[in-house]
Amino acid sequence: MTDDLSGKLYLRTILQNKYAWELGVENEYDYLKGDINPVTSNEEHTFMNFYTRLIRETYNKTAYPTKGSGFFAEAKYVTDLLYGNGNVKFLSATLRFEKIIRLSSRLCLIPGINGAITYGDSIPLYYKAFLGGLNMNYTHSTFPFAGLKYLEKTDNNGVALQLNLQYEFYKNNYLIFRSNLGNVADYPENIFLLENFIWGLGLTYGYNSIIGPIELTAMRSNLSSRFMGYLSIGFWL
Repeated sequence: MTDDLSGKLYLRTILQNKYAWELGVENEYDYLKGDINPVTSNEEHTFMNFYTRLIRETYNKTAYPTKGSGFFAEAKYVTDLLYGNGNVKFLSATLRFEKIIRLSSRLCLIPGINGAITYGDSIPLYYKAFLGGLNMNYTHSTFPFAGLKYLEKTDNNGVALQLNLQYEFYKNNYLIFRSNLGNVADYPENIFLLENFIWGLGLTYGYNSIIGPIELTAMRSNLSSRFMGYLSIGFWL
């Protein structure tokens, strides 16, 4: 179980009628319960953060878009200045990018990249990079990755490359071939060590219903020879 409560004071402006840019200060409470992943333990923190972020979304639809892109970049200085002894000080940077390339009226190629790096000592679990599951979670650095269980791989830094193929074979009915390549590492310079890379593949049937996407996926990664199933109903909030 995770809880993330925050209050923010920030300035926002629109750059070139395309990007939303924010600069602000954030009061944040984080709680992560270890039963999500057996390798994690319970952690609870309250932080005072200084951040800047840049956001752009141009998707033509919420579910199964056929054109547009999504971009999110954030840099954050995390501290416990008001709630601790000042020992917690580190930098966190997150990038998410996805582009829809329309190949035909029914077929789309969807490349993307998700990544996070941290600089500092004793990085809290909540600010580490997590790979696994299929739903995008905008809480810090949790990234979807075909073939991995939710939050299966974690470390201080991580990257996940994506190349999906989406095909609408009948109205509101979709087949999605999913592929991911990525890694997590203790230090940023170790992220791109090829011998440690993880790959994942998946095939999804999706139906765009009145309650949101209903999806059933079969997938696996190079960390296991067994396929796993994944069912998703509706939108994630």
